[in-house]
Formats: sequence, C-alpha cells, structure tokens
Amino acid sequence: PNHMAPAPLRYAYCEQNTFSACANLSLQIRTLPNMFLQSDERIIQLEMNQYEALLQSRCHDNLAFLLCGVFAPFCPNDQQPFVLPCRETCEEVEMACAEEFQRLYRGLPWPAKLQCHRYPSGSSQQACATPNDAAIA
Repeated sequence: PNHMAPAPLRYAYCEQNTFSACANLSLQIRTLPNMFLQSDERIIQLEMNQYEALLQSRCHDNLAFLLCGVFAPFCPNDQQPFVLPCRETCEEVEMACAEEFQRLYRGLPWPAKLQCHRYPSGSSQQACATPNDAAIA
C-alpha cells in the first residue's frame, strides 16, 4: 500500500482523456487530480457511471462536456493545465437536466459537485472552457 502523503493541489500531468463519457469531446486532454482532489481513475469512472442514465436521457447536448470538465478538468495547453467548464454552460445544463435528474434519481437534488457557483464565469478573469472550444474561452 502507498502511504505517501497526498500531493499539494497542483496539476499532476496532462494526458489523453480515457473516460468513456468524454470520447466525443473536442478537448481530449485532461488533468488530475480534479478539484475534489480525486486522482484515481477507477474512482472517478465509478462516480461518472452514476450519471449514465442522465446521459442516456439526452437532457442537454453539453451534459457530457460538463461532467468531463468537472471530473477530469481540461488541459488545453501547458500554460493552462487546469481548466474547468464555464459557469454559463453549467447553468444551461442544470436548467435542462435538473428535473430529469430528480425524476431518474428519485427526488435527489442536483448534485453538489455540479453546482454551478463552483465554476468560473466566462466573464471572469479565470479561464474556463465552453463546448465549442477546441481552444479556450
């Protein structure tokens, strides 16, 4: 077993995104740990799997983009190794999917990790990604 202390929050490395939900995105390079300090791909995949029914519902075209950007942040280049989805994209997805989420998951509220106030606004100084970025907003 590995008893090393967890690394301080900094991006570890950028590499190909291997999560199945992210296969069709233009931004294919991701970085870990994510903002929840998760760096184990198996754990992240298990958590992303919980959204499979919501993805199948096709409640919003950008749901996969949001999930991928939250759980495996984008790495557009070495200067910007950790880029989250823009708040505005998050809000569009939440508005379209929150009701379906409650229906599918028996009344559970919209997940805390997907709460849009956590993510930078497109009008802020912090870089964030939108779905039509192959580059970065």
